[in-house]
Amino acid sequence: MNDTFTLTLSGVSSNLEAHFFPAIELNPNKRYSLALVELLTFNSIPNIDVGCNKLHIVNIGDIVYSTGSYEIDSIEKIAQQTDPSVSIKPDTVTLRSRLYSDHAIDFRPDDSIGRL
Repeated sequence: MNDTFTLTLSGVSSNLEAHFFPAIELNPNKRYSLALVELLTFNSIPNIDVGCNKLHIVNIGDIVYSTGSYEIDSIEKIAQQTDPSVSIKPDTVTLRSRLYSDHAIDFRPDDSIGRL
């Protein structure tokens, strides 16, 4: 007899837990291994959230992003709706982003996306 179990956990939080009733009983005379075969997140962990969701463009206004999981190009497209001169590109050498604009951008406020 093959004692193989498949446990599937899913949810919308970064903490996943499951309670099994009745409990899974394992034979104490056998050895068992546990392995994580696959972890799928589907971009479900937000990188922009309330409290760090604004791009402050001096003399233009604030761009407010909704909570979500954004790629750099999406952040750029939303910013360009307010300021077409905004360009945000990934720098694959430093693993940072380069932001260009014809206007000053203020990253000092606590709610700035600059911490991303």
